[in-house]
This record gives sequence, structure tokens and C-alpha cells, in this order.
Amino acid sequence: MSAAFDGGFHQAAVQGGLVGASPIRRGRWDTLSPMSSSSGIVWLNTRETAQRLGVTPRTLYRFIDDGQLPAYRFGRVIRLKEVEVETFIESCRIQPGTLDSAYHEEVIDIEDTSLSPSSRR
Repeated sequence: MSAAFDGGFHQAAVQGGLVGASPIRRGRWDTLSPMSSSSGIVWLNTRETAQRLGVTPRTLYRFIDDGQLPAYRFGRVIRLKEVEVETFIESCRIQPGTLDSAYHEEVIDIEDTSLSPSSRR
């Protein structure tokens, strides 16, 4: 794409009221914003879903493969429903008083005085 075309597109977008629309990148619409279908479903791609969850794409694929998070394949593209991602997030919420006691023991062990330099003699 030439610089003249990019500038022309930008100028046309500003004049045509398309300011804020996703830019074209390598002939495709940028998918940083969620896509919605005519049926009201908001679809997320794997990159934005991983970002929302604060995990790596590899971890996201593990959640999908383990059946913890529903996903849909359309050809070579994997999409997730925004509402199902939100449900998954809520299902991961830790209820007060439910943390495994082993977690608390690990924290205590790290702070144990037997690890101090004076006790290693």
C-alpha cells in the first residue's frame, strides 16, 4: 500500500465520519475490538481473550483443550463468545476462606526461621 493511498484513506475516513474505525492492516480489518454478529453474539479472538484473562495464549489454549473454556473453530480461526469468557472469569473467582491450606503452609515455610543464616551453621 503506498503512502499516498494511506493518506487518502485517512483523509476520506475523517471526511466520511469513519474516525475511530479500525485501520486497515495488510488488507484486513484490525481485530482489536470485539466483533459482533447479527444475532447479537460478541466474538473475541484468542489474542484479545488471552489479554483479558491476563494469561499467555498457550495457557488460553490449555483452558480450551481441557474443556474449561468453550471455543469455536471457523475454518482456521478460533473465536470465543464474550459472554462465555465472562462466565469463565466469574467461575474462577476465589471465595473467601476457600484457599487450600497448603498454600498458607508454603507461605509460612518460606518465612520459617530455620532458613535464617544463623541456623545453617
